[in-house]
Amino acid sequence: MKPVLAAVCVTALAALSACGSGGGGDAGAKAKPGANLTGPDVKVMTWSEWNTQAINYPGIPYAAQVAADYVNDHGGINGHRIVLETCNAQGDPNRAEQCARQAVSSKAVAVLGSFTQFGNRTVPVLEQAHIPMIGLTPLTAPEYTSEWSFPISGGSYANTAGEAQRAVDAGCKQVAVAQADNPAADAATNTFKLAAATHNLKVVGPIRLPLTATDFAPQVAQTRGSDCVAFVTAPGQVAIFLKSLAQSGEKPKLINFVGGIDDTVLNKTGGVAEGMLTDGWYPPTTSPLWKGYRDAIDTYAGSHKKDIALVSDQNSTAWLTFQIFQKVTKGLSAVTGDTVADALRRTTALDTGGLTPPLNWSKPGPISSIPRIVNATVFPGKVEDGKVVADGKEFIQVAPLLRDLR
Repeated sequence: MKPVLAAVCVTALAALSACGSGGGGDAGAKAKPGANLTGPDVKVMTWSEWNTQAINYPGIPYAAQVAADYVNDHGGINGHRIVLETCNAQGDPNRAEQCARQAVSSKAVAVLGSFTQFGNRTVPVLEQAHIPMIGLTPLTAPEYTSEWSFPISGGSYANTAGEAQRAVDAGCKQVAVAQADNPAADAATNTFKLAAATHNLKVVGPIRLPLTATDFAPQVAQTRGSDCVAFVTAPGQVAIFLKSLAQSGEKPKLINFVGGIDDTVLNKTGGVAEGMLTDGWYPPTTSPLWKGYRDAIDTYAGSHKKDIALVSDQNSTAWLTFQIFQKVTKGLSAVTGDTVADALRRTTALDTGGLTPPLNWSKPGPISSIPRIVNATVFPGKVEDGKVVADGKEFIQVAPLLRDLR
């Protein structure tokens, strides 16, 4: 049967069946993951934005399919096969809402590890259908407040507060903030300023990066006089900025969140990123804690291995969310949106193997204005030899920096 919203539904692995359902890797290369599982399938959905002129996270659907295949080869969901559908929100609020409506029409029991700039359009649809959102990248108000929203990270608030803390720890005197020219980035930059104010750190900006520009020389010029530059945008814009920065001859200290880094930023900008300070939602994927994820990519991604940037927090979140989903649903007599949400709301100390602090969705998080954020920490890193590596051993708690967040 042809999907209702086939116009916006794009398979994570294009060689497979329409609308993003099916196993990962190269078709026919090996037995279908979970071939021994029986009974009704458990349908879930993941969406992202890719092939746009601005914000792109194309690796999320591939990482999600790898995670689904791994779960299916490791018992599935209580012996049932998990089936993934993916959707491209295309950087368009109407498309994002259509992705949410597709989740409803497809009878998905959860939306896992997803990204869109337009959560304010997806959350109301999913709330009405009682479909929990787990491991989303929270950017809009409903994602931070809805009882059907279960982020495993602190989202952009934690990232930007973490960047401010990294700037303070690095001894920055004045930080220029280069951000995407969109409302979500406006909110994130305001958070940076709020966190910086707790340390009397001077902030210049926001320096707005036009979403379709291919050169940022004018924006680089606005950073002169600042000893540090922090970023609030996706990797594509960061890479363009770094190339323009190299041409300018300026050498400020650079600070970025891991979600704003990819291989292009690390290795195709003339070495400008070397020494960049980072903060991520998790320890770097170079850590032994991520060995299962790296091995799963080798096993299941096939020809799409190149499409899953290991450095991306968004891709890592997709993997970790499926692990959490399998753990939370263990032993449920029926797996529905309501039973999954109820199980999450009873969770008091979910162990993610050290990738996050224990997660507790049984009560509001530590910041009253964004109560669905139960993990307001970041992990410090740095760029060394073209890779993001740990720059410390402990998570940084940023909730105190956000106590005045409104």
